[in-house]
Amino acid sequence: MLRRAASVLLGSPDTRFYERLPLVRRALLELPAITARRALADVCDHAAAEPESDPRAHHAQIFGARR
Repeated sequence: MLRRAASVLLGSPDTRFYERLPLVRRALLELPAITARRALADVCDHAAAEPESDPRAHHAQIFGARR
C-alpha cells in the first residue's frame, strides 16, 4: 500500500490527483507509523492545503525537464 500511495502522490497533480488525496491519506493512516508513511501523509496534507496551481507548477518544474 505504501508504494501505491507514493505512486499516486508522484503522479501529475490533475483533477483525479485531488480527488484521490483523501482516500490515499486514509489508507496511509491504516499503515504502521513508519517514517515513510508519515512523510507521505505530510505530502497529502501539504497538497490539500496548497492552491492547485502550486503543486502543478512544482511538478512541471521537477518532472517536466526530465522528459
